[in-house]
Amino acid sequence: MIFRKASVVLFCFICFSMSAFGQAENEANSGSIYSYIGVGMPQLENSALERGMGIIGVSYLDIQNSGLANPALWGTGYFTRVSASLNYQKLDATEGNNVSSNTLLGVSQLHIVLPVKANKLGISAALYPSTRSSYSSFFNIENISAATDTLDYAINKSGTGGVSKLEFGISWRINNNFSIGYAPSLAFLSTTDTEILDFQGNNLADNELETLANGSGIGHRFGIVAGLQNILQQRDLLQFGAAVTLPVNITASSTKNTIRYTNSVRESINIEEIEEQDISLPLQISSGLSYFLSNKVNFSFEGMYQRWSEAKYEFRPDEQLIYNDRLFISFGGQYHPYTTGSNKFLSKFRYSYGVSYDTGHLNIQGEDISTLWFSSGLGILSPRTRSSFDLSFQYGIRNVTSPSLIDERIWSISLSVNLAELMFIRPKLN
Repeated sequence: MIFRKASVVLFCFICFSMSAFGQAENEANSGSIYSYIGVGMPQLENSALERGMGIIGVSYLDIQNSGLANPALWGTGYFTRVSASLNYQKLDATEGNNVSSNTLLGVSQLHIVLPVKANKLGISAALYPSTRSSYSSFFNIENISAATDTLDYAINKSGTGGVSKLEFGISWRINNNFSIGYAPSLAFLSTTDTEILDFQGNNLADNELETLANGSGIGHRFGIVAGLQNILQQRDLLQFGAAVTLPVNITASSTKNTIRYTNSVRESINIEEIEEQDISLPLQISSGLSYFLSNKVNFSFEGMYQRWSEAKYEFRPDEQLIYNDRLFISFGGQYHPYTTGSNKFLSKFRYSYGVSYDTGHLNIQGEDISTLWFSSGLGILSPRTRSSFDLSFQYGIRNVTSPSLIDERIWSISLSVNLAELMFIRPKLN
């Protein structure tokens, strides 16, 4: 009972945070400086459960969790599954002798799967970020204007937003070994970029410039899952999963405003409007294998390819030139000691581990902005229901060799609340 109450409270908190999806971030809540470019850093469609293994989740099936990465997973299972996730990141950035630290807290996803026909037909609804822009930079400039005079000022740049998707989908389990799925979505772009010119005590008014971009488009995802049982021993399972996300074309408009303050009242003055610019997200192909040796141990090997070299961002066309095709490779495993029936405290959890390598979607000065990730996870299961909490811990090394580029060290903690209940099951009358 206590576990269920805690699950509901946490779930409601995350849903409340989701209601402010594009508005919760601010200048003090910033992530990677590389998210300034284009529509931001691409996001994976995985919850804390899959993040603990370091994988995408395209081939991994847990019938007590919703599994957003592959639409074909939703037709399997008897439970109504609801998952909500939060993610916290701390980034330490280094450029030469300069060091800065940023933190970012945001909602990863909200996902609901309903078994319209148990273990046969499922429908899904989800809200999640596809890309995220959240950055903040500050630097001082000394400008010599005369032989004895200098003009000191600072430039503060920040931005939030990205592309989010509201998605609905359907999955059909054709037989015990094969499932398919399809999910259309509405992709909506919303970004805010602010640049403040601070003259730091001079008798000059600060200059603030704000650029807003908005747009929408239609997306499509397809997925398949195929499984084989009793390969090496009785009741083992080898499962293959693949998903394809078609390119998303967004027609967007941009508004540029200058901000001034009159008697402490903020006033926005429009100085430029740009309409009907093309923005596109790339083709994405993901696939993988998961092997369930028994009900105690499973392993996954997965990969993803995104064709960012063909993506568009017409608001700043020069940034399109540094888009680069992205490859993500991961390997992870899980151990489920609670299935042994042991009463020891450490046997009541689910343990995960993994490692992954991301080439990134940017190539700057001939160098990929790549990241090596180390992952671990802890699953806390309800003793009486099918619900659970999942915690994941990740450490990322974004290392570059060029002295003019920025290194980043990333600590990431994710929490998923997974509610699983029997619904749409007609009780039998004796």
